[in-house]
Amino acid sequence: MQKYAVLMAGGSGTRLWPLSKEASPKQFIPVGDGSSMLVRTIKRLCAVVKPEHCFIVTNKSLFDMTKETSGGLVPEANILLEPDRKNTAACIAYATLLLKKKLGEGVLCFVPADGYVRDTEGYAEALRSAFDAAEKVGALVIIGVRPTYPSTGYGYIHVEPAPAESSEVETDPATGKVDVPGEVAITGENTVPEGRPIPGEIPAAEEVPVTGAVPVSEAVPSPGVVSVSEYNPAANRESRISRVLDFIEKPDLEVAKELAASNDYLWNCGIVAGTMDSIIQRIKENIPEHYHKLSEALESNSDEAADLVGKAYNELHSISFDNGVLEKCVSSLYAVKAEFDWDDIGSIDALAKTLTPDSDGNLVKGRYIGINTTNSVIYGTDAAICTIDIDNMIVVGTKDEVLVCPRDRSQKVRMLVEKLKEQGHDDLL
Repeated sequence: MQKYAVLMAGGSGTRLWPLSKEASPKQFIPVGDGSSMLVRTIKRLCAVVKPEHCFIVTNKSLFDMTKETSGGLVPEANILLEPDRKNTAACIAYATLLLKKKLGEGVLCFVPADGYVRDTEGYAEALRSAFDAAEKVGALVIIGVRPTYPSTGYGYIHVEPAPAESSEVETDPATGKVDVPGEVAITGENTVPEGRPIPGEIPAAEEVPVTGAVPVSEAVPSPGVVSVSEYNPAANRESRISRVLDFIEKPDLEVAKELAASNDYLWNCGIVAGTMDSIIQRIKENIPEHYHKLSEALESNSDEAADLVGKAYNELHSISFDNGVLEKCVSSLYAVKAEFDWDDIGSIDALAKTLTPDSDGNLVKGRYIGINTTNSVIYGTDAAICTIDIDNMIVVGTKDEVLVCPRDRSQKVRMLVEKLKEQGHDDLL
């Protein structure tokens, strides 16, 4: 099947206020080499899928900024607009149903646009593994990253322990689907051509080339053993697929230490892959309201279609895809155990760690003058920041706001944003 990547880029990024606001959320913040997180994610995805097969889902209010920031890396027609922010369940349901109507069939991989990754090769390999496993298994496949420290801010995926030895993947004789007992090593040749593919038009449904397995609903039994190399070619290093056992949401520190020390727990980085049919089936089973309301709205080919989608969004409850779908069908999920570095940049302190510390241990962005200032985050946009005798603090300045807090309290920024809303300071949001 043809492979498509979908970037979810409609969030508001309140944990990074005042650098991130509803009108300019965190996916547009420059990091590392000066590129935004959105652009960096697009470039990582285009190492795996063609640019014309890469889509961006964002809020309609962010269309102009998304178009300008993406700079033609993907076709403008591939920017899909949501009428409102209703969390990732609505985003994934809407995009999948729309692309099913537009393209007919394929394997989709949904990726948050605001993750920070340096190891682009490892990231690409994990995506290829997820794409291939999703097509072969006929189930949803998520990507988890091995923890590098006991984080209390991330969710964890509990995966089945690896068997002592495993070199082949059994298929179920009744269904022809792959039965992956525990964990399976997957290796092979690099099949991705070098160089950037040339963008082109989105193929119509009848033009989409379909190779490999037929859709899940029409699968032909294929009993026997599928060799690892037939199942999933990966590039230059080993990838692993495991069954998912459970999800653990943001544990306390003692639990996080136990999870990080185990080989059976992964950070949940929010990436999910599946065939269009398998994603739609899980949406229909677990959040039927999303399926029925959005399907009905998308049935119309008239000028009223956008209004109908807007009406459907107004009636949907806001829920994440993890809570609404994945946690309810955990017994049928698979996970790629990925090795690449990853951070969801969930706080200003995390954002600052993309910078190089100075001789005093400070992470500095912008114009700064300090005396006896150590181990602090200094982040200025359109403002000079001056400090005296502080340690382990965060100081952020924009032309309209100043934020000051201890570094270990940066997660409380979201609470501050809620207080600004309650007190009517909408001009600051």
